[in-house]
Amino acid sequence: LLPTATPSPAPTATPEGITGEVHVFYGDYAELVSFSLPSLEVSPGEPLPLTLYWRALDGRSPMNYLVFTHLLSQDEQTMVAQHDGAPAGGRRPFDTWTPGETIVDLHPMAFKDVGYRGPAKIAVGLYDPATGRALTTTGADRVILPVMLLVQ
Repeated sequence: LLPTATPSPAPTATPEGITGEVHVFYGDYAELVSFSLPSLEVSPGEPLPLTLYWRALDGRSPMNYLVFTHLLSQDEQTMVAQHDGAPAGGRRPFDTWTPGETIVDLHPMAFKDVGYRGPAKIAVGLYDPATGRALTTTGADRVILPVMLLVQ
């Protein structure tokens, strides 16, 4: 029986920033457990550091996917910022994960639309540059994190 996505509680503010849980599964090899951000208010003047927390599951990934992180306008029509890359800056490709291990994965999203101001959402997913996006166990090709940011 494959695990499925579970409802996510609202993110919480801590002295270190904003954290939230997501629990999104990619096959039997990876679970996106949670995320953290320094603040809900961001400026296009510098990269937005998003940290993802992955849990390695018992299965093996079919390939070494790249992670995409997109900051999208509220209507999801404009990509405001993005960062794509291998987990942990390339230091932890999927084939090195040990079941049960947590992988801390920083993605400094660079702003593409420095003129955008307003509410924004974050989309996260996995992809292979040659074949396209990996699907979650629910069939989605990305997850929208349960947080709304304000670009100002």
